[in-house]
Amino acid sequence: MFEVNHIQKESGNYVEVKHSTEKVYAKIDLNLGGSLQELILDGATVISSQETVAYEVSYASSILFPFVNRIENGQYHFNGKSYQLDINKVEENNALHGLVYNKPFDLVHSFGYKNDAVVHVRHIENGNNAGFPFKYILTASYIFKESSVEMIVDIKNMDNRAFPFTLGWHPYFVSSNLSESYLSLNCHRKILVNSQLIPTHEEEVEIFDNSKIKDLELDNCFLMDGEQLQFKTPDYHLNFTFSKTNNYVQIYIPPNRKTIAIEPQSGAANSFNDPRGLKLLQPNERFESYWKVDVKSNATA
Repeated sequence: MFEVNHIQKESGNYVEVKHSTEKVYAKIDLNLGGSLQELILDGATVISSQETVAYEVSYASSILFPFVNRIENGQYHFNGKSYQLDINKVEENNALHGLVYNKPFDLVHSFGYKNDAVVHVRHIENGNNAGFPFKYILTASYIFKESSVEMIVDIKNMDNRAFPFTLGWHPYFVSSNLSESYLSLNCHRKILVNSQLIPTHEEEVEIFDNSKIKDLELDNCFLMDGEQLQFKTPDYHLNFTFSKTNNYVQIYIPPNRKTIAIEPQSGAANSFNDPRGLKLLQPNERFESYWKVDVKSNATA
């Protein structure tokens, strides 16, 4: 049986999801952009805020909207106007990871049932950001089962004009031994970047087919062939499924090598200045992305 609790106290505002078997636990932080900060599935720890650096540095599990990754110098032009986003990656002089990662979210609905739990959270933007002065509603829906979580993000344009966007998710997955973990990724190209981490061109790559990570260093965006990838650790096997519109995935291994960030994206970095994956959302239109993480603990395999 699943149980959902909304916890509001001086130290935080979040939603906890638990299962009577104690093999499932999740924490959705409403003060940190509705992000999934803790996740245990099938008894295996998959996402842990204890294994990542501070949220304001890692952006761990943040929803990436209205742009993924970076915007060069925080600047772009749209419909004959110039816009300046806040620079939150000062050393690169870039705007980083969108505009909702640190926004407060409201709990809309939550339900705990015998076989699953559902949590809906929402952020309403009134167009007061000078760098992106558009109105929209972003709703994130989490569906938890004993060995999986599904996440659906719905964007509705509430403005009287269209706006540009890309959408993604930034989870970090834990491994007790990353060097002894494996990655399977069906892709054919990756995007190369300059010193400011802005895309320059693409090159052909070999498919990651159950490839051992060993001492591999990764901070690359890949163009996907298909909608799935696999990540296997000494403790669990993970299958990641995402929407057909998420044709890009950024993979990053941080210096502490305790986690790996696997970020499905509907476009590439610098999307407001680069046509790869950039979309327009018309007034009253909606756009939806879907992600699912299936986990099998090695202890129960």
